[in-house]
Amino acid sequence: MIRVIADDTRLLKDLLLFTEPVEIYDTAGKVLGVFFPTNIALQSQPRIPFDPEEFKRRLTDGQPGATLREFWGWVREFERVREQRKAAGEPDFTTEEAVAYVRALREQHQQSQASTVGS
Repeated sequence: MIRVIADDTRLLKDLLLFTEPVEIYDTAGKVLGVFFPTNIALQSQPRIPFDPEEFKRRLTDGQPGATLREFWGWVREFERVREQRKAAGEPDFTTEEAVAYVRALREQHQQSQASTVGS
């Protein structure tokens, strides 16, 4: 985290240039607080628009949902594979590859659920 001493030379416009949290100290070294620029959220995570019609469509499309436990299992598996790739010197997933990989995990789960029910 960046540290800034608040004195007569620091202006608000200086703080607005930061894109990560900034610890603010007085000239005696006492912590005054932490400044979180609003542009952190805008830069770190793209906003995905909520589409109520898509939400309604998915509720009625007949596709089985997933539990939160299942979802986090897919996330952990995805992270495990990412770490393997990183350790092997391979490039990280592109966004498209990541989405396709997690979808494949979900489809495998759905197929295994269907075969369990059908047995």
